[in-house]
Amino acid sequence: MNMLHQPGTASWARLAKLLLLITGASLLPLGELRAQAGNDNPTGPSGQFNGNITSGGSYDPYTGNVTRTITDLVVAGVVGEYGLSYARSWNSRGGPSWYHSYGWTIEDVNDLPAGQPIPYTVSFPDGRSETFGPPTLGGAWRAAPGTQERMKPLAGNLCYLLLPDGGRVEFSATETSYTEETNRPPTTYYSYSFTARALIDPHGLRTTFGYDGAGRLSQITEPAGRWIRLFYTGAGAVDYIEASDGRIVDYTYSTQTFSPGTFPWTVLTQVDYYGDASLRATYTYQGPNVGDPNGLPLVQSCEDPLYAGPMKEISYTYATADNPNGTPAVYGQIQSENHRATGQAVSTLTMNTATTRTEQRGDGASRTFNYSGGKLISWTDFKGQTASQTHNGAGGAVDSMTNMRGHTTNFTNDPFTGHVTLTTHPLTPFDGGVRASGQVVYGNANCPDPNNRDGNNPYYVCQTRNERGNWTTFWRDTNKRVRQIDYPAAGTWEEFTYNGSGQVETHRLTSGGTEYFSYDGRGMLQSSTNAEGKTTSYAYHPNDRLWRMTDPRGNNTWFDYNQRGQVVRVTHQDGSYIQNGYNPDGTLAWTADENHPNASWDANQRTRFGYDDYKRVTSVTNPLNQTTSYNYAQDWANPYLHTTGSVKGLFLPSGRQVHYAYDPNWQRTIMREGISADDAWTFYGYDPVGNLTSVDDPRRNVTTFGYDERNRRTSKTDPAPYQGQVTRWEYDRAGNMEQETRPDNVSRRWEYDALNRVIHTYGFGNEHTEYKRDIAGNVYEMVDPKGSVYGFGYDQMGRKTSATYPIDATGVPRTETWRYDIAGNMDQYQN
Repeated sequence: MNMLHQPGTASWARLAKLLLLITGASLLPLGELRAQAGNDNPTGPSGQFNGNITSGGSYDPYTGNVTRTITDLVVAGVVGEYGLSYARSWNSRGGPSWYHSYGWTIEDVNDLPAGQPIPYTVSFPDGRSETFGPPTLGGAWRAAPGTQERMKPLAGNLCYLLLPDGGRVEFSATETSYTEETNRPPTTYYSYSFTARALIDPHGLRTTFGYDGAGRLSQITEPAGRWIRLFYTGAGAVDYIEASDGRIVDYTYSTQTFSPGTFPWTVLTQVDYYGDASLRATYTYQGPNVGDPNGLPLVQSCEDPLYAGPMKEISYTYATADNPNGTPAVYGQIQSENHRATGQAVSTLTMNTATTRTEQRGDGASRTFNYSGGKLISWTDFKGQTASQTHNGAGGAVDSMTNMRGHTTNFTNDPFTGHVTLTTHPLTPFDGGVRASGQVVYGNANCPDPNNRDGNNPYYVCQTRNERGNWTTFWRDTNKRVRQIDYPAAGTWEEFTYNGSGQVETHRLTSGGTEYFSYDGRGMLQSSTNAEGKTTSYAYHPNDRLWRMTDPRGNNTWFDYNQRGQVVRVTHQDGSYIQNGYNPDGTLAWTADENHPNASWDANQRTRFGYDDYKRVTSVTNPLNQTTSYNYAQDWANPYLHTTGSVKGLFLPSGRQVHYAYDPNWQRTIMREGISADDAWTFYGYDPVGNLTSVDDPRRNVTTFGYDERNRRTSKTDPAPYQGQVTRWEYDRAGNMEQETRPDNVSRRWEYDALNRVIHTYGFGNEHTEYKRDIAGNVYEMVDPKGSVYGFGYDQMGRKTSATYPIDATGVPRTETWRYDIAGNMDQYQN
């Protein structure tokens, strides 16, 4: 299958046959064969389910499947929840093709006898494949336990893939049939083909798909009319894409054969962005890692200036030898991800057994993952400390997790969507013997909101309860957009109204004030009016990026961008400006403030940044040509063995140096300041989940810290000569600090309202201070321990406008006032 083809039945069948040739030669028992490289993964060998390793790029340790995703184009100004962008994804175990972000397909169904249910096998844009079976709940079909998507079967000529957030993909079906008269009785057979027609967001806004005469996707149109168009080569691969903002992305291919095969494969080798010669991605390929007479290729290396992660340049080494348990490697099974220029391995995978995997980082640290039934059940960190989780037997969702300190958090999941509805925390000494829990209630027949009572589609939050038992209620319109939020504090609520594009037109604040927003017919924000009635207006470039913002005083700020949408210049009303320059990989190359207007041509007026191949800052040079530099090589020689931002050495313009060391989990264990005979060393210690437990300062004074079962700091023990002097903290069920006890056992306390805001404090002498709050949470009155009253006033935006103090020694009450101009600047203060 060629890169970026629209998947068709013939090409899928050919690829499936080739993959069968690759993997089917083994004579292992079926169960062992299925698990040998994670073939029993619930979303298929090329699907993500248990999570990916991202020490370098991204791969699934269970299946050995490498994935790489590049977003080639993002259109600005789009309405709706999903935006409009074009991304490519590649999976090493899914063949050599790249899949685009709108590539939902349902496999054709042929010759189905009358009365038999239609099987729905859905391929996703990320390479997953899921088969949906007849329903047990709510009328929607389900895939493998643990997957959150559901399928609403064919009704008329439409069916829907239901997404985890309440969105859906709409498919139309074409039905053909024939009757076999020779059967007794005669039998009618049906065939179905499916076409994705629209991506519908959780609130009903449609992004539509158009097709050319060959049945290939040719246009994606967002709800306000912006679009991305696809154009194809004669061979059927995507030639280029064009956005409604005028930008074009070009794709270049070559036809290659890969030993030992002679079959010609068309592979993507180059991507050029927006007519900018500096923005070019390149790819190389190799032959299969296991025997294949057709030479099915694999991506060998990538150079991607638009890659979001650190490894914009990467090469891959695939497994060729048998795994340690004797099972053969499979097509696309990763062995290591490597720094492209040096070939140094950043992350290496070993498939120890059918259910155990080990990752070894380039610096030598390793961790292990254990699976059962295709699901992750336990793992270690790079220090060998173990965590585990269990799964709901029917739904397959995670229902408990035990951390590396041995403390367990339990989860209850919605049976339809898998969303967590109840989180029960580990028991702590502050819980009174009952574990604290937080709850999320989704739409159901008992929801107070009549617009959110569809228990078969519980995608929208109805109510939440925090650990202190306080409820927040959400009220929605008929499109399931939040129109009102009622908070647990009496009289505290927010309200929203929307236009037809789902954009907020009015927002009633908890303070009682209302904000207003207006838009043009394409969904572009034209003005925003704050709760004090002051308006800011907006104007846009032709590509729908913000061009000018006019504040309520009439002052303008202008914005300019590069082709990637990064801000290159901000110009103020007085003509002064800030400038930015960028590297092809999107990192900030330099910046200059208003005092350096000639920075666009004079490098000495810039603050300049240097980077390594992983996009980590290696130097910062100011306009005085003073440079601070950073070294990431933990052995001072090989910085590309890891991709983290853990600095080994910091070198200041003054000549001063700071050196750092880390444990295998990249937690800082040593800081050495001033590299000389009298240098200062600080040492740090951590518990198994990464809480800081000790600090050994340069004078060798050690301070230690303790934590409860929920990893909240509960104690600090002072160093010599004060050993045994301990400060302790206690918390309520929601995590608010309730009490602090000094080493002399004297305490102070805090009390909170239903929204977890402080309303009472009791000092170390039990002196009481009370805070009274308005519906927006602002303190409008404070009563101090002497009974003196302080009053505070606020405007509709929650800004403080006055403070009135108790009568002073002269018998006069004192007052402060604050005034703001129409742009929100404080223009007057009076005491």
